[in-house]
Amino acid sequence: MSKTNQPNGFSLIELIIIVVLVGIFSVMMIPFFDSGVGGSGSMLIRQQNFYDLNSDMAEIAANYEANYASDLAGFKAWLEGSPAELESDASCQEQDVLGDGSDAGLLVTISSAEGDGELVCLFTEKE
Repeated sequence: MSKTNQPNGFSLIELIIIVVLVGIFSVMMIPFFDSGVGGSGSMLIRQQNFYDLNSDMAEIAANYEANYASDLAGFKAWLEGSPAELESDASCQEQDVLGDGSDAGLLVTISSAEGDGELVCLFTEKE
């Protein structure tokens, strides 16, 4: 009996076919992975923007408590002067909180520079 010479590995053509198939499948999968990886950063950016808004509102409230608790007009003037320490855009309007036309409150709205969020807070004069 004679032994035939059998190869133990894959032929070159088989390896080339495998590499081509893996390449085709990976090109087909790029859109699925791209949307997941690219979209995951936007949520982090949005959370950071809301954190910045909360920090700015806390700073506004602390400045109000420290300097303008009984001077709502001065507080409004400070806010309209665009304080440099705020990262957000702040706007304010007088609000009639008592319903008697006295405008005893100041409605402060701050919004992120990207425009994806805002916070609103009502400040009233302390006596």
